Parts: sequence; structure tokens; C-alpha cells
Amino acid sequence: MKISTLKKKWFIIFIAILLVSLASAWGYRILLAQKELDYKVSVAERGVAGVQYDFGKIGAQYDLGRMYLEGNSFKYYLIGAGVPQDYNKAVEWFKKAAEQGHSSAQFELGRMYAEGKGVPQDYSKAAEWHTKASEKGHAAAKYNLCIMHAEGKGVPQDYNKAAECMGSVLHYLIDYHHGRICFTRAIEWLEKTSEQGLAASQFELGQIYYNQICVTRDIQKGCSLMHAAAQQDGTFTETYNKLCVQQSQ
Repeated sequence: MKISTLKKKWFIIFIAILLVSLASAWGYRILLAQKELDYKVSVAERGVAGVQYDFGKIGAQYDLGRMYLEGNSFKYYLIGAGVPQDYNKAVEWFKKAAEQGHSSAQFELGRMYAEGKGVPQDYSKAAEWHTKASEKGHAAAKYNLCIMHAEGKGVPQDYNKAAECMGSVLHYLIDYHHGRICFTRAIEWLEKTSEQGLAASQFELGQIYYNQICVTRDIQKGCSLMHAAAQQDGTFTETYNKLCVQQSQ
């Protein structure tokens, strides 16, 4: 009887110690998270002393934008770590970084204008920021701009420009990412519009199959598509002849 009572006491003591340890560890984790957030805000607002163009400051501004964009209200209100989702603050921080040339911040800001998150929906401003990001080589911004040209959102609708843009994005991914990243939706769009007879899409898709860009190489199909494009638009004839006619002779 006494042994059983003793065991219960030690068990209760063990559980109490365990709970105190967990609470201490949890509290320390929250403290570290808050310190990290405070430091990031400090860097984002003031940067590093003596540095005129501070990449750390701009990066911190972008990171804060991402934190507020994704947010975690449950985690924030439950344990006090992280930040709650706040699109207005996300826009505020993205804009600070975007105005200093951060391409990913420009892309995110463009998305927020397109989706009307934290700002009134404005496709013209979305196109403006996507253009800035794409000029710096941001592939996703390039793709979004292609879609905007195709749908006429924020820019005049222009299927030829959209097709040329899609091809440019896919070529860019091969040149800079060596095929590790592919936008299958871009290929699907080119397939669909080439079937509808759009010469620019036929030409771009033909080059994609000819050069094995995100697809299995098919020279015959590539040349067939480029030939169809050249029959509609003489500006494609030179490339078709160079790749398909002269090569076969």
C-alpha cells in the first residue's frame, strides 16, 4: 500500500517536472521568435549603420511582407509567435522592397494588385509591377504578364504578344534553370491556341518541340508547326527554312 502511494507521488512529481520543462521550452521558443521578429523589423526599418544600399534591409522588408501575406493567426493568438495574416501590412512591406528593385517583392506586389488583396484590384498596376519584375528575370512574373496579354487585363489584349511571351518564358527557364522548372500551363496555352490556328503560337510551340524545351523532342512535329506558322506569316519563314528545310538537305 505504502509502495503504491510512493509510486503515485513520484509519478505526479515526474509529470509536474515534465510540464514545467515543456512550458519553459515553449516560452523560450516564443521569446526567440519574438526577438527574431523584432530584429527583422529593426533591420527592415533602419538597415545596417553605414551601409548606403543595404541588401539586408531590402531582404528583411520582403521577408516581413511574406510573413504578413502567409500569416498564421491561430499560432499567433494561441502562443504569441509569428504574425497574424494582414494583407495591408504585407502590401506595405512589399512596396518598400519593390520600390528599391527587389524582383520578388515586385512580383508579389503585382499579384496583390491583380487579386485585390490589401489594395483595390488594379490590373494596370499589376501589369506595371510584373513588368518591372520580369525585366529583372523573374520567371513567374514573366508568365503572369503573358497571361495578362492573353486576357487583356491591365494591358491591351494581344494573342501574338502573349504567344511570343510564353515562348520567351520557356526559353528563359531552359537557359537559366536548365529545365528544372517548367510552366506546363504555358505549353498548354500554346497547344490550345496553335490548334485554333494562331501562327505565333504554332511558331513558338514548334521551336519548343524542335529544341526539346520542357517536352520530349519531336523534330517532325516542331517543323510541321513552324511550317504552318510560316504559311500564315512570312516573318517565320526564315527560321523555318534554317531549321527544317536547310537541315534536311
